[in-house]
Amino acid sequence: MRLAASWGDGDAQFSLGQAYFEGTGVEVDLVQAAKYWRMAADQGLSDAQCNLANCYLSGDGVEKDLVQASKYWRLAADQGESYSQYNLGVCYATGQGVEKDPVQAVKYYKLAADQGDPLAQNKLARCYFSGFGLEIDEVQAAKYWLMAAEQDHIEALWAIGDAYSQGVGVKKDRVLANKYWKRAKKLERLEEL
Repeated sequence: MRLAASWGDGDAQFSLGQAYFEGTGVEVDLVQAAKYWRMAADQGLSDAQCNLANCYLSGDGVEKDLVQASKYWRLAADQGESYSQYNLGVCYATGQGVEKDPVQAVKYYKLAADQGDPLAQNKLARCYFSGFGLEIDEVQAAKYWLMAAEQDHIEALWAIGDAYSQGVGVKKDRVLANKYWKRAKKLERLEEL
């Protein structure tokens, strides 16, 4: 694999980076992991771009650099990688590594949410509910909270329960509100174990 990586095989470079990151067959070496992921990322491999962005976020094997993190998330996001789309949305929402831009945050949250990412679905629901980056739309907020809740996203379970309890974006329904609240409480208890 090392030979193929040295010859420029992007898949081998990605795999070798993963091996160094996890310590599979080699000693854990985060500098080497980042080095090989960068090689693969520069060849356009979205998984490597995403992993390298995470390295820049946390400072694993590279100096922490949110500008570089957002750069590599953008490269992967533009190839349809949903985790990177979500993270780039967070960057735009908070102004970390990029200039704060609520409209761009919503754009990337929506791309990830429409691929089924529950974190993005919950964030997008919050944007619709509060009017962050777009017009307030309680129906859309409820729609995305429900999508995230169906994947057991705890915050979304509480939020859709509240929506049903108050009739916000959905028809008021105390039975459904209680159903979602009970599920959220059960999952919170499991997380505490």
